[in-house]
Amino acid sequence: MSCSAGIQEVFCWGSGDAEPKPVGTPRLVSGPVAAGRAHLCAVEYSEDSDGGDLYCWGDNTYGQVGDGTTTARTAPVKVHDDVLQVVTGADHTCAVLTDQTPLCWGRDDAGQVGQGAAGPPVLTPQPVAGLTDLTEVAAGGDSTCVIQESGATKCWGSNSDGQIGDGTAGVTPVATPTAVDTSPIGDDLMQIELGARHACAVTENLDVWCWGADDHGQLGDGAPLTGQNLPVDTGMTDVYAISAGGDSSCVVDEDGHVWCWGDNTEGQLGTGDTTDQPEPVKVDQSGVVTSGLYEDALNTSGGLLFAVSMGERHACAMDVSGNPYCWGDNADGQLGDGTTTDRYKPTATLLLPGTAGDVVAQARDAEIGVDWSEPDEFGAGSPMGYRVVGLADSGYDVCYSASSTDTGCTITDLTNNAEYRIFVTTMTSGGAATAASVRATPRGMATPAPDDGSDDIAVGLPITGAAISLLVAIGGVMVLGGVLLRRKARER
Repeated sequence: MSCSAGIQEVFCWGSGDAEPKPVGTPRLVSGPVAAGRAHLCAVEYSEDSDGGDLYCWGDNTYGQVGDGTTTARTAPVKVHDDVLQVVTGADHTCAVLTDQTPLCWGRDDAGQVGQGAAGPPVLTPQPVAGLTDLTEVAAGGDSTCVIQESGATKCWGSNSDGQIGDGTAGVTPVATPTAVDTSPIGDDLMQIELGARHACAVTENLDVWCWGADDHGQLGDGAPLTGQNLPVDTGMTDVYAISAGGDSSCVVDEDGHVWCWGDNTEGQLGTGDTTDQPEPVKVDQSGVVTSGLYEDALNTSGGLLFAVSMGERHACAMDVSGNPYCWGDNADGQLGDGTTTDRYKPTATLLLPGTAGDVVAQARDAEIGVDWSEPDEFGAGSPMGYRVVGLADSGYDVCYSASSTDTGCTITDLTNNAEYRIFVTTMTSGGAATAASVRATPRGMATPAPDDGSDDIAVGLPITGAAISLLVAIGGVMVLGGVLLRRKARER
């Protein structure tokens, strides 16, 4: 199963339905979505608070929905408020609250809920004793890990293959948070992810280390394929985001490229084949739509990806416009492209809208009037209008059209004699698509115009944390799980 938080709705697909469908009421806006084996959770952020309301739905055999029952839920139910981040393992769920403390619930036969001893399912969110000041939480398979502000990293749950990372391995559950031995790394960890039987983490220096099972090369340190109960270096550097799932791992580097390694039985590494890879290999992003807007603003080229999420045998990534691309196993329609055909490289889902056509820009005194025609189709999302960006060396300005049938607007308060590249973006509840640019140069005596609320920006930014505000300002729609939490920790 896969899900995507679009501009105004959460869409899910899979388990036999290959077309993205909007999740029913409530509408979940701009929050992270987490998918377990057969249950999902999402956060609806509040406008006046760092946190938001947590909703979960799906399989509830082990209480992983968190509503106090074991009844499957076909629509989202509210589980908790004041939530910053939510993550899901196979059959358990954990969340971090605005006070940076964790809650966990669901299946606990391997101690994955962290209650001090393995036991029966935990049906409602419960605090994990002794953990405060969290900056990151991860769940995968039957294990859970957290990172604290101090840099301490702790894990609990199944340790069958050394995925706790404390130098031990065995069948005995580790039901209490246990420190990962980071002495081989020599640096604090910033982000952590768990697969079925392994873990990977990004350091503050943006390097990647992994530990646990390695029978498919999921540790990324090359042959021989030997499991490790202490962290080993993958050689990856300049990493912005990471994900692990099943027996595979993927990262996004600061140039917007995805690298993956490990199990590739169903093409989930995105390399165009099904050969396992014990070292990081670059995903074939030739099918990712290129946006000239972001090429200019971020000083890079090609189809750019901003976040990646691994399932058991498939993966999905978000481009900088908020559109999901998926690849790998598609037997149950988990790629969202309307088929059940496996894909060996990133493929757009049916959420991707078409681009506006016949874009014409007319330059005037300190302004540019822009007209265009509707796209041929809007994808599976609902039309929401258009955003028009005028981008110059000195900065950018924006105008909007709130209706999909209103195909014109005027960008004002521009700098005369500066050349602007004009980009028209089709906006839907599920994604966005930007048409090829046209150029125009306003001329004449500049006259004051009302402030439209936009800010000048510097161009040539890499895709790093510093560029997040740019992405949000001119088209980014995703709030990544953990980003808000890490920012809150840094501000304290």
